[in-house]
Amino acid sequence: MDAGRIVEMIHPPKLSLPDEMPLLQEAYIRVFRECSYSEPIRDNTFRPDNWLINFPFNCWHNDSSQPLETYQTLALVNALYFTFILREDTVIDDYHLPRDEFQPHILDYCQARVLREAAMKHLFDLCGSEVAAFILRYEQMYYNALIWEKTLRSEDVSFEAMASREHCEQLGRKVMPLCLSFAAFCLLTGNTGSIAECEELIINYHTAHQLFDDMADLLSDAEKPDASYLLRALAHHGIEKTSLRADNAKQVLLESGVAAQAVLVAERCLRVAREKAELLNFVYMLGQIECLERKIASAYALLHAEGQEVSS
Repeated sequence: MDAGRIVEMIHPPKLSLPDEMPLLQEAYIRVFRECSYSEPIRDNTFRPDNWLINFPFNCWHNDSSQPLETYQTLALVNALYFTFILREDTVIDDYHLPRDEFQPHILDYCQARVLREAAMKHLFDLCGSEVAAFILRYEQMYYNALIWEKTLRSEDVSFEAMASREHCEQLGRKVMPLCLSFAAFCLLTGNTGSIAECEELIINYHTAHQLFDDMADLLSDAEKPDASYLLRALAHHGIEKTSLRADNAKQVLLESGVAAQAVLVAERCLRVAREKAELLNFVYMLGQIECLERKIASAYALLHAEGQEVSS
């Protein structure tokens, strides 16, 4: 074994997400240019608190036996898949746009399919054919969740029904392909026993995170033809999205009881996410969970100030 590699195993290099993100962005840009007819948009996607991209770096704290390049490659896989999921979501959500506005989204989606293929190539190069079963599993879960969500949008479903475990799991499964990086890591290290815990972590954390995003994006979501999770709940209470304005949206959420229900579900899911993150010793994810726990605490304080009691 190379002497430098031995030293690295004894004293693994320190990992700093603020330092890793620019490196990851440059690697992403290189792949993008190889696969694309255009330049990638430089935005704030590659930031240390973007859990969807930096998720693979959680593995570093558990097992640094792999070269740092392995964790960087797995993060690149997530970045490529993240682009694919975002662009596919845009195509599904923005179908109502005029043709000349919608066509660029279709082209961007076609481009994202090529980025997905690049991500898959990296996975096969790292793990061989064993990773194929996980690709099939997670993409099936992802597409079934999209179909579920699209079907649910056309139904009158109470928030209580949507808050069931089945519905919450479907909401969380919309990012399941990003679990591929952990499955690949487990295949590399020969420890596949913890994959189920990672799946539960991703499903429950994303559900909690999505509910808070839906509250923050209530007005912008109301401008789209399809209703979000919370807008459907408001509709069940007889509140149409056309009645929402910047000066009343917050109060409507509070007075309808939908905010209280959303916070309760988010807290329930986050408890499971914390349990799994602690079990897996995912340091960066625990930091993300703590941030969301603070938001939940603030939301409870607001609900209490409004005279609403929330019990689990």
